[in-house]
Amino acid sequence: MEDQSELDSFYKNFIAGKSNIFEKLEQLLPVIGLELVQDLESNPLESKLGIVTLKNKIIKIHPKSPAYHRLMIGEEITFNFTEKSIAIQGIQLNGNVFSFIFPLGEEVYFPTYSLKLSSKMGLREKWMS
Repeated sequence: MEDQSELDSFYKNFIAGKSNIFEKLEQLLPVIGLELVQDLESNPLESKLGIVTLKNKIIKIHPKSPAYHRLMIGEEITFNFTEKSIAIQGIQLNGNVFSFIFPLGEEVYFPTYSLKLSSKMGLREKWMS
């Protein structure tokens, strides 16, 4: 019965709920010799400004992003990234051209994650031998 209650708790917190699953993964993955790595540099538009694009068209904007009230899903954009800001140029859905500069803060919106083999193998080392 304890296993079922753990499963119910996991479902309630992480699937149906809004608990942060990444904290749980960071805690559990080292046991099997893996490490969860957050990458903020490979896609700064997503991670640092909260804009997801596909073929230069906006498909998602994080609601806490400073771009949320200035840009719309479907608009075509290009961007230039510097250490302190992201400059965005684009065409609105009505055909008007726009340009905005968004300063970068500490907020992280849509980071990219990857798994990395840890130097400490833990259970993975025992399993592989």
